[in-house]
Amino acid sequence: MRPLDAKARGAGSLPAMSAQRKKPRGQGGGPRPVAAYIGVLTRELAGLARADGCELLSYLLELAALEAEVKGGVPEGERLS
Repeated sequence: MRPLDAKARGAGSLPAMSAQRKKPRGQGGGPRPVAAYIGVLTRELAGLARADGCELLSYLLELAALEAEVKGGVPEGERLS
């Protein structure tokens, strides 16, 4: 069996990842609703991971939630923790 060449494997079909930061899509640097939504979801996932004993995963998800909440703004009635 001969290996597939890069074109046959689909190489190059996905955009190259870049370490450069892209400009946010929000207006005027204000709260970003998608980031806020991701913050809420990752906080819930962190709670599930913690309840199942996955401490490292829980910690990483909490970090992701904090980053998302900083970018997206904190939902009303909640605070960064």
